[in-house]
Amino acid sequence: MEGRFQQALDLTKQLHKYEPTPAHLELLREVYLGRARQLRLQGQTRDALTVLEAAAELEGASPAAWRERLAEEMALCGEVGRTLSMLDDLADTTVSNRLLCRAVDAAVARESAGRTELPPALQADFDCILHAFAQVQAGQDEEARQSLQTIGLRSPFLEWKLLIRGLQAYWNNEDDRAIDNWQRLTPDRLPARLAAPFRFALDSAFRAAQPPNTQAALQKQSDRLHSSSLLHLMRSLQATLAHREKMTAALRQVEPLLPKLRDEAPHLVPRLASCFYWAILNSGPDEALRYKRIFGTPPDDPNLYRLHAMGFEMNEDLESAHRFWHQYEQEIAAHPERWPGDQVKYARALIWQHMGQNAASIPESKPKPSPFGFLGDGSLKPLNPSAEKCFQQSLQLAPDLLETHMAVVRFHAETRNAKKAERAANDLLQHFPNHVPTLELLGDIRRKQGDYDEALGLFQRAMKGNAIDRRLRRKVSDTHLMLARDKVSVGQFNEARQQFQLALNLSVGDDCAMIHAYWAACEFKAGDDARAEESLQRAMNHTPADVGIAYLLLLEVIRLKLPRHLKTRFEQELKTGLDDPRPEGAVFLARILAGLHTGGVKYIGQKGHTQKVLSYITKTRTCSYTEAQLEELCRNLLDMEAYPKTRSFAEIGGLHYPKNPSFPYLQALSWMEQGNRRMPAWKVSRMLDRAHELALAQPANEARDRMLEDIEKRLREINPFNFDMLGRLFAMGGMPNIFEMNEDDDGS
Repeated sequence: MEGRFQQALDLTKQLHKYEPTPAHLELLREVYLGRARQLRLQGQTRDALTVLEAAAELEGASPAAWRERLAEEMALCGEVGRTLSMLDDLADTTVSNRLLCRAVDAAVARESAGRTELPPALQADFDCILHAFAQVQAGQDEEARQSLQTIGLRSPFLEWKLLIRGLQAYWNNEDDRAIDNWQRLTPDRLPARLAAPFRFALDSAFRAAQPPNTQAALQKQSDRLHSSSLLHLMRSLQATLAHREKMTAALRQVEPLLPKLRDEAPHLVPRLASCFYWAILNSGPDEALRYKRIFGTPPDDPNLYRLHAMGFEMNEDLESAHRFWHQYEQEIAAHPERWPGDQVKYARALIWQHMGQNAASIPESKPKPSPFGFLGDGSLKPLNPSAEKCFQQSLQLAPDLLETHMAVVRFHAETRNAKKAERAANDLLQHFPNHVPTLELLGDIRRKQGDYDEALGLFQRAMKGNAIDRRLRRKVSDTHLMLARDKVSVGQFNEARQQFQLALNLSVGDDCAMIHAYWAACEFKAGDDARAEESLQRAMNHTPADVGIAYLLLLEVIRLKLPRHLKTRFEQELKTGLDDPRPEGAVFLARILAGLHTGGVKYIGQKGHTQKVLSYITKTRTCSYTEAQLEELCRNLLDMEAYPKTRSFAEIGGLHYPKNPSFPYLQALSWMEQGNRRMPAWKVSRMLDRAHELALAQPANEARDRMLEDIEKRLREINPFNFDMLGRLFAMGGMPNIFEMNEDDDGS
């Protein structure tokens, strides 16, 4: 086991000499084979053959399996004649054929010296193979094909035929045909081993299937075969460029390399320049100047304005980035010939859009004085041009650019400017009338303004684009409910009942309980106490959270000015329910508050009730929530814009249910939708990355796919370099890997 076969062989010989038992004889044979294999792998084939000859002379009957292994080892050592002589003793034709192939491989490896050791029946095919090799070497490809025609499918030389055909294809740059021939080779035969370095350079699947040690060995063999000093220099450069802190060294290393690269592989120069262009973003302006001196300037960024802009963004100097982006946009406008067709228009529009997003990331509030005067006012200076002006410029250039329209809507929504957000949403819908997120956002604005008819139409249009979205169905249901409550207020009870029924048709669970509770208030207002009590009982049957029903009826009693005894009744029921914190009650109450908030509902005493309900919800932090309850609670809290509480309960959910992507996702949303422009972007980005990772691990479904799509959109907002549309026009395919070189790339 330690590989000391020579010592083991000496000891085993002595053991067998003093105790010549069958077991000791078998052990001696195994050690002989082990020692011969060791010598062969070390390249000492002559010594290995000496050991094998000694093993063959051992006295006693030798089993067939032993003779097979002995013959195979001799074949691997190149002993053709002795191997063939041993085939007659083997009864298994499969083994005989395998050993014959080994002997043939050994004979071809010895070239003309191996011919005489083969039987006459094999010498003709042997001659064909050697002759074909010579013809290929002389460039006589057609003659080589003719020579190989005589090799049949049952010939032990068939694999050599495949090797030669693969080499012909390889040298003619027919990579697919070369791989097709080499894929048919038997892995443990000599032709497969000879083809391996060539195949390694072409066949990515073959390369990936090899163990790390084999990959390293084949890479070295492949490099030696190509024998280009350029390849070694490029691999050395690759190792340097892989380290960000070694950019200066990489630039020094590439400068003397470029003349040789231009001579041997000129098409790689722009790819190498692109590699350095994107890698240099992590360096300072000094490296940018060195880059310009070594490579010149790229045609799409001749003054490196874009490079400087992105570099300053990465260092969070948005004011400088804004200035360079503006210069880059003016440069494109001055040279439209560099951007064929509509590209110039969209390139400029995308830059203005990006500038707008940068400007929007800084609050346009008045600076507050710092208690430490030498530190300045403690706030970021708004960018000029402002976000609104940048977006206007983008839309003037490309009115059909959806991303800019969305950015404008989002900007005004986040700055709480409902009128401008509404106007921007209508502009977007003129160009994209079925854009579901904008229909939903505009519906939210209309509903909050109390325009329930208009909101309902917008939500229904949105739902046509995504009929199974539960949130959209709930919004449609809630809007029917708001309409019903309005009808009750003006005494239109039959119309209200129709709206209640339409809301019920779209609802399940606690939502049904809420609708029945409102319906009960409608019947109390209509003077039909019996029907009111029936609706109230239905509400109770749909939820275990009686506290929510009590709260709903109390606020409706107040709003509709119902009799005093009803107010007393439901006040007492609410007080009793709030004294017993339960998860189901917290979820239902949060759902009610979310509905009131998104519906823009106001009533006397609402602030005090809301505080009591939120206090009740806080008390349930120590309760045992199910996964579904926690997720529903977080979504309801997010809808009512209770952002700190959303984060608090989402954190609990993440601790108890670490594989659920919704909790880090909702934590991130609570920061982003809060509109706090000083949110911890790095922290939110990590939350979104975690949610993305967990969502990918779940089975594919529409809800998961929508979450993944939204996560990517949110990541774009936080870090535009990950997904920015500018990359589609500017990045030239990202950072190319020029180090995976084929036979055309290394100049050979």
